[in-house]
Amino acid sequence: MLIMRVSAIQMDMKFADPAYNFKHAEELIREAAASKPDVIVLPETWNTGFFPKENLKELSDKDGAAVKDMCSALARELNVNIVAGSASNVKNDKVYNTAYVFDRQGACIAEYDKTHLFTPMGEHDYYEAGTHVTTFELDGKKCGIIICYDVRFLELVRTLALTGLDVLFVPAQWPALRKYHWDTLTAARSIENQMFVVACNSCGKAGETVYGGSSHILDPWGNPIVAAGGSEVILTGDLDFSVIEGIRASIKELEEQRGVPAPKKIPTIFQMSNMLLTQDPDIDFVGNNTCGEVEYIIITQGDEIYIGLGSDHTDRKLESASVPKAKQVCPKPIGHDVWKYDDLKDHWDSIKLNSYQTVDGKEIPYQQGTLADILPVEHLLKELRERIGDVSHCVIYSGTVPVLNGFQYGENFRCEMIDETLNRSLSMNYNIHVITEEER
Repeated sequence: MLIMRVSAIQMDMKFADPAYNFKHAEELIREAAASKPDVIVLPETWNTGFFPKENLKELSDKDGAAVKDMCSALARELNVNIVAGSASNVKNDKVYNTAYVFDRQGACIAEYDKTHLFTPMGEHDYYEAGTHVTTFELDGKKCGIIICYDVRFLELVRTLALTGLDVLFVPAQWPALRKYHWDTLTAARSIENQMFVVACNSCGKAGETVYGGSSHILDPWGNPIVAAGGSEVILTGDLDFSVIEGIRASIKELEEQRGVPAPKKIPTIFQMSNMLLTQDPDIDFVGNNTCGEVEYIIITQGDEIYIGLGSDHTDRKLESASVPKAKQVCPKPIGHDVWKYDDLKDHWDSIKLNSYQTVDGKEIPYQQGTLADILPVEHLLKELRERIGDVSHCVIYSGTVPVLNGFQYGENFRCEMIDETLNRSLSMNYNIHVITEEER
């Protein structure tokens, strides 16, 4: 298949009224099918709206039964793939924000539980977070799905993209107030991964929140193939897969960056000697192409999890030849203080991570971001347990945030982690002493 026609249903649902919403969703699916799409897409939590706190569990679907009954039958009858957005759904007595995908035969071929819950609206107090990414095939094309707030987490999307994704579906309930973020983030995920993005938002009002519409289908350049306004509409566009390979051949950003090949998996795991850990205020290094990068670190002590501050100091010259060797030859500075993970996990995404380099005696900002830019603790621990085994007594470096203006090589590295919610911070700095390579 070179062309896939996709219809995204920008639905105006009734808050806390599943009976109406199921009936209305069926009407819209049947209407969308008239244009002969290959795929029909629904928005996030279309069964309940986002989200009735007082009686969420009672209003939610039970093990996806109602969604599966309706969407399976419609997919089979209409001969269409249905990406059924997500639904508030009870599993094992807990509520999840669950996405479902159905093929043309009506089989439910994929399920995904939203990984990143929107803490500013208290989603984490009512829903359980998922722990797995999900990919699937529709008409022979590799697809993935995330839900709304997930789109802010670039490494989550990169994890999916590295499986060879052609299309990313993003059902959402994104508010009109942050429409610019919605447009920008979906375009960024498309551009950096050279893939189609189908962003299906809701519209209308729930309580005091106005949802923004602005659903769109993006090509692998991040350009809109079609885009919607703020009202209920069925948005249909054609995905031309002949353009993907040309784009991916001409843009190999990861490979071109310092000549470092793109990792086969995210996260990439490098096992290092604990002898590299240091709290010394000075480190020695041979050569000039060396710099730190701020990271949060996980320290596990049995069932207890602590979060600290570290720097994955790296030989940038050696990195182009071998990433593991570049990491192994450098000490790994680690801060003196830690926080209990349980004390900060409910406001994790808001914690800031900054670093500074002193170059020629002048300190300059080097990195700025938040912990939302890095894979979360649960995701990292799950991957490590599956791929390594027991990690109950480990120090784990998490990955880092982007540099601001390219690599800098200085004489001092300083970094900080700021928790404004609890009015506290961690900091660390060390001096870098360059040892000459010349024989004496």
